[in-house]
Amino acid sequence: MLIPLNPLLSTPLYLQIVEHVCLLVRGGQLNVGDRLPSTRALADQLSVHRSTVINAYDELRTRGLIDSAQGSGSYISANLRELTRNPAPQREQSPIDDQNIERLTSELWQANHDKSIISLALGTPPEDLFPMQGIERCRNLVIRRDGGHAYGYEMPQGYLPLRVEIARDLARHGILCDADEIIITSGIQEALTLTSRALASPNDVALVQQPHFFSDLANFRHLCLRGVGFGLNEHGPNTLDLEYALTLCCKGGSGSYPRFIVVSPDYQNPIGVCWNAQNRLVFLRWAADHEIRIIEDATYRDVAYEPQPNLPLRALDAEVLYLGSYSKSLMPGLRIGYVLARGSLREQLISMKRITTTSSKSLGQRTLATFLAASAYTEHLERVNAIYALRRNALHEALERYLPAGCSWWLPNGGYYVWLNLLDNQPHPPALRLCFVRYPEDVLTYAVRILGQIMNSLLLLRA
Repeated sequence: MLIPLNPLLSTPLYLQIVEHVCLLVRGGQLNVGDRLPSTRALADQLSVHRSTVINAYDELRTRGLIDSAQGSGSYISANLRELTRNPAPQREQSPIDDQNIERLTSELWQANHDKSIISLALGTPPEDLFPMQGIERCRNLVIRRDGGHAYGYEMPQGYLPLRVEIARDLARHGILCDADEIIITSGIQEALTLTSRALASPNDVALVQQPHFFSDLANFRHLCLRGVGFGLNEHGPNTLDLEYALTLCCKGGSGSYPRFIVVSPDYQNPIGVCWNAQNRLVFLRWAADHEIRIIEDATYRDVAYEPQPNLPLRALDAEVLYLGSYSKSLMPGLRIGYVLARGSLREQLISMKRITTTSSKSLGQRTLATFLAASAYTEHLERVNAIYALRRNALHEALERYLPAGCSWWLPNGGYYVWLNLLDNQPHPPALRLCFVRYPEDVLTYAVRILGQIMNSLLLLRA
């Protein structure tokens, strides 16, 4: 039994052993009655003190996963027979450790700026594809035209000409709105923070896709919100999964009904799912029947490699809160996102924006408005999306060529990521999110070849 231990993690080694055994039981690699190695043998194999393995086995006994008999060793408990026959899906989000999230985020940023590392982890657009000439040209025009106004405060709702251009661009997606319904934010994270705070109070519950972008979950934790997850397949959620998540929410009794649900119908981060038209309509009907407010995160909608056949939820229901961003489709340094909202909720969001950050940077807003007005944005999308599609295809071909049997993935029609399931014979297999947009095809092929070598080596050690 090969157990990967990482002494650099904050999780104690004995708990890493416990968690790995639990995964083996859930995945069917360990069955009722299977004997575990002796504490001494496993300690020698893992190069740890015997007390580490003893503590792990004690914890496994406490959880009811193993039984031990003096002289005959430790076995997977027979009490698990009913639990493993038809295991209930694990949907509720586990608690988030703020320190672990901060450490992970820091490591990702360091890897992103270390030129000696090929990092397929962090989801940022490649700097060499930024439209620098077009942006600089628009920026210089703004400075000449507006002078000091370009460096002053904007209204909390945002620069009106930018809101007009965004409304015009949204019509391309079938969304008809007025510029007055748009609130400019400092990126998508502020947009989600504002809408979450407007719709929920501390200790409230929200429904989220699972798996979900870890930074959003950390955001909810800082807001003292509890996230309950529902699963996705290649075409979106299904009603049974949503109903199960709703049941989990209501287990807490009064006050636990979800205040809102966050979804990304187009190329969701991290797994790249794009909902089909039927699932969009069914989902809208389900949310309306249960009176649950929808937040639609459209961060990756413009990063599309095929013509987008499906309308966003906001185009089908004007009550949907629509969040957009230019960080992934254009360049992250602009730090410009937006919220599309109506009525009293719009007024509340503007008031919250006024209190928290006053306004987003004026020069960036005016520059982006000029860039959009010149139709430079759609030209940029055509150029970079064609390049991203080639890189996606290269990653896909390398995965097919170099990875061992048992891995699975699907080819997304947009977004940044391939979600790689490492073992296909488990209900919830370990997985990796691979970002393919930052490197050219030859680098992606090399990176996957190295990954395949590592995985094949690990399989040989387990054999």
